[in-house]
Amino acid sequence: MKHQETKTRVLLDESVLPVLLVTYPEDGDEEDLTALFAAYRRIAAAHPRVAYLVDMRRLNPREQTAAKRRHAGRLYAEHADALAVSAVCEARLVSNSLVRGIVVAFDWIKGDQRWPCRTFTDPEAARAWIDEQLAAAAA
Repeated sequence: MKHQETKTRVLLDESVLPVLLVTYPEDGDEEDLTALFAAYRRIAAAHPRVAYLVDMRRLNPREQTAAKRRHAGRLYAEHADALAVSAVCEARLVSNSLVRGIVVAFDWIKGDQRWPCRTFTDPEAARAWIDEQLAAAAA
């Protein structure tokens, strides 16, 4: 598995691009998010199609403050145009309803949906949906 070296504790695996595997740690902070969005921007610029598979199953909901969600929203707003050029879709893997609620709050904060996004609890279902989105984008 190829992990791209970044200054974030979020793991990025580019070995199966155009699917970018993203794994959040239990307690990521604002610096992790800032570095993650910089990495997203680098990857988006280098690849014509990117489908994000974001694994948030380890994320501790108690660590995800409103300030972190607002910071993520600001980062999204700053980078969305650059990411939208190659973003095909984004599947989020969550472990429970609290983490799903965090994702819903983030979507509300960012306000738009520049590419298709869905939230899953089953990794196989998430990957099947991504494969469908990639096939539709290629058609």
